[in-house]
Amino acid sequence: MTADSRNSALPPDRLKKLQEVPRLHEEAQTIEYMTQAYCSHFHGSKPGELCEECQAFLDYAKKRLACCPYGADKPVCAKCKVHCYKPAYRE
Repeated sequence: MTADSRNSALPPDRLKKLQEVPRLHEEAQTIEYMTQAYCSHFHGSKPGELCEECQAFLDYAKKRLACCPYGADKPVCAKCKVHCYKPAYRE
């Protein structure tokens, strides 16, 4: 699966924000790396691929990240006062 097909669910203006704001870009890369590692370990996916469930989570996480009200001043999620994720995803 290519990066373009994975990100097609993201509105272009939000995706652009993840590419242009260095702090958000770094965070998006970290989320993608961790999701791929999790999926590979727990769901047996091949490197660079995600199962449907993990792909849905990654798309959701990137959408939430792109909507972060802090932008370039974003704190780490664990120290943030705003809860962007649904309770099930926060776990």
